[in-house]
Amino acid sequence: MTEKVFEGQYHNEKILLRTRPHMFYYFLEKLPIFFLYFVISLIIIIIGFLLKSKFLFLYFLCAFLILGLFFLYFSWMYKNAHYTITSRRCIYFVKKNIFKRAYKEIHLVDLRFSIPKKAGFFGMICGYGTLKLLDKEEKELIYHGMKEHKYLSRYMGRIIDYIKINGHTDDLSAYQPHKIREQLKKEGKI
Repeated sequence: MTEKVFEGQYHNEKILLRTRPHMFYYFLEKLPIFFLYFVISLIIIIIGFLLKSKFLFLYFLCAFLILGLFFLYFSWMYKNAHYTITSRRCIYFVKKNIFKRAYKEIHLVDLRFSIPKKAGFFGMICGYGTLKLLDKEEKELIYHGMKEHKYLSRYMGRIIDYIKINGHTDDLSAYQPHKIREQLKKEGKI
């Protein structure tokens, strides 16, 4: 890998998957902040009605500006939220503020379980769900709004099983299913 993707990156770490959460699920995660902005906007509009002001449109304008600030904040946070699975660890990046990026991580060697979960009616229709990863110390990392979360859970399960039996390897083809590895050996690609 030639570029530095994130801080603390290992020398030979390769990215297996890098994706974003589904926007609807990310919005649900930020719902309490939305309600706070919404309540502030309603209070401004109610004050405008109670004062019976001639400039009621200014109160509405302030309320919509406050809601607009929320949607700017939401879109900025969404663009900076990434789920990353590398050859050594699983990471959930999120931008905390303009200067600081925060992340949670679990090393693949410490991973014990990967559990796929359905995410309600919307998730059933669109094929999105939640992937829950647990390590040896019961620390969990939850990926909300993942596309093909069941397939990814099986893939992570293969990685967990391989590491339990053989230890960690930087040969990423070892994490592929046995049939695919045999086919690649016949073709001479491994």
